[in-house]
Amino acid sequence: MSNSKNYVYGKEVPAHLNFGKYILDRLRIKKDEIALEHIDTNEKLSYKEFTQYAVNLSASLTRLGVRRGDIVAVGSEKRNEFLPTALAILFTGATYTSYELKSGRAGLKHKLNITQPKFLICSKTYWTKHKDILQGFECIKQILTLDEPFDSIPSARNMVAENVDVELFEPETVLGQTDVAFILYSSGTTGLSKGVQLTHLNCILNRYGMTEAGELTSESWGHKGPKPGSVGKASPGITLKVSDLESRKTVGPNERGEICLKGPVLMKGYVGMNLSNYTDDEGFFRTELETLLQMHPGVKEASVVGQPIPVLGELPTAFIVRQPGFNVSEKELLDYIAEEVSLTKRFQDYLQTL
Repeated sequence: MSNSKNYVYGKEVPAHLNFGKYILDRLRIKKDEIALEHIDTNEKLSYKEFTQYAVNLSASLTRLGVRRGDIVAVGSEKRNEFLPTALAILFTGATYTSYELKSGRAGLKHKLNITQPKFLICSKTYWTKHKDILQGFECIKQILTLDEPFDSIPSARNMVAENVDVELFEPETVLGQTDVAFILYSSGTTGLSKGVQLTHLNCILNRYGMTEAGELTSESWGHKGPKPGSVGKASPGITLKVSDLESRKTVGPNERGEICLKGPVLMKGYVGMNLSNYTDDEGFFRTELETLLQMHPGVKEASVVGQPIPVLGELPTAFIVRQPGFNVSEKELLDYIAEEVSLTKRFQDYLQTL
């Protein structure tokens, strides 16, 4: 593939780091400062306690048989142990994924089918609500609880006889570019939520933004500060281009088109799906629904989010601001999108005009 003068490049970054080690090295600097405080119970956890919990649990999970490449799921209500548990899983080299307590039955089954976890760590509250579903998945070989033991389920907190030395502890070696650290779930803007595989390198690079690629641009990367009308510079580890929607050719400054991206910041892929279905001929990831809407002459601004649906989980929903002087209807926009994208990416009558 040849480069283009119109591609926008983020700063290059190293590709060898373990995300767990990346975080641990920073946690070791912290000691008694408060890391977490529960908004409801006011329970506090210091950085020292946070780190010790994660290291102890990681050592216990390794002795239990959790290995690099295994998928470990966590299901719980909001509690301080949630984050250090996730970090402990990363330390083992395994992949972390989570299921929400308030997940609908269809949504939980969908996510379990996607990830097929080998281990499950959950609260008693979570188990009580979802045990009939969880017991039906034979992929789960071992269950632990974040609480005291119950129903013959052992407690994760009782697996450690004594503290592991945090300073001497080292996470399992991983291949940062390819080993999956997290499986998160897309917002459903192109159909049912998909399992987004984020490698250790993805996690090091990503900041808040789209699940698949984190923050695309930011004013914080600009050398001269914010600039009115600008979204900032490309984030580290990313290459951006704008493609004409019809010809797919890369266009230059001040021309309209679809924003596409590639680079080590981009997810490894969707679980069980071919990433090429979502990329162009040069391997750039496409972000088409909002762009397609904004290309309509009657649309000034568009935003697409996932709309919770009882049976299906989520479906794409668009919020539209009309161009002054245009009275484009919802049906017209629904029909317009239906002609441009595949069935799984269409809006199912969930479109709001503002």
